[in-house]
Amino acid sequence: MRGRAFPSELRANAISLRKRGHSLREIGQQLHLPKNTVQGWVYHVQLTKAQLHRLEVKAIESAARGRPLAKVAWQGKMERWKSRVQRQFEHLGLLPFAESAIAQLVCGILYICEGGKYPATRGLAFSNTDPRMIKLFLLLLRRHFYVEERRFRIRIMHRWDQDGLALQKFWSQETKIPLEQFYASYADKRTKHQPTQRVDYHGVCCVHYPSTTLQYQLQAIGESVLKMVEQEGLEPSASTMPSSRSAQLSYCPTMNSTITSLPKTCQ
Repeated sequence: MRGRAFPSELRANAISLRKRGHSLREIGQQLHLPKNTVQGWVYHVQLTKAQLHRLEVKAIESAARGRPLAKVAWQGKMERWKSRVQRQFEHLGLLPFAESAIAQLVCGILYICEGGKYPATRGLAFSNTDPRMIKLFLLLLRRHFYVEERRFRIRIMHRWDQDGLALQKFWSQETKIPLEQFYASYADKRTKHQPTQRVDYHGVCCVHYPSTTLQYQLQAIGESVLKMVEQEGLEPSASTMPSSRSAQLSYCPTMNSTITSLPKTCQ
């Protein structure tokens, strides 16, 4: 548009519309002109307080209409990004089910994170609120360690206003452990006057198995991984990361973490 000559009537129309309180965008749309061109023509026009108020209200209304659309667009972009990352690493999820050593390693790492440690606890005790974590732990434990089903015990710890029996039935179905092997559920008195907000919260499920040997086996597996960082030459540092991997890492301020294969808006 630079250097383009516009008819004087067009400029006069733009000024006339501005004097009537129209916004720069409205004038540009009506006369098919760039917003910057309109702004240069009408900058000297003084608007009344009523006209300024109308434009302010119109801007607020326009922003209110645009925010939901922008939110939907952003959510769609982030969902597509998450799907790409998930597809990139989904093959790793097959390894614990294909290799016994990897399965035992994953089980041990889960236990060192969420299990009761010897000697403070005697016997296996693994707790979590996520049914997927409990099911994964039990699946790996049942497949790759020796356990007797009749020796499993479950205790559910939940909020005061929740139905303990209903939660026991839920976790019995998830764990495939019969209700006869459940301890009495425990309702937290500290939450007595605090209604539960999350409808998908099923309390804390604690899996017990009376074997200090099995407990310590899992603990030893997890600790063997932790001990590796104490070995000389294995301290984590930027210089030990292969250049082919470090080049793939980016930081996304909107996600507040270091992640891979980000949308271009975060790079």
